[in-house]
Amino acid sequence: MSALSLRLPNSLHPRARELAEREGISLNQFVSTAVAEKLSAAHH
Repeated sequence: MSALSLRLPNSLHPRARELAEREGISLNQFVSTAVAEKLSAAHH
């Protein structure tokens, strides 16, 4: 696994963190899942 420094707009960070908490996952896992979903959709 590789590390990535990510800058999120102030409008997205709290919303993403809140949704991750509601889903019981880390913000890191939330972002990883979002990227995976976007990549999957792009290949169809």
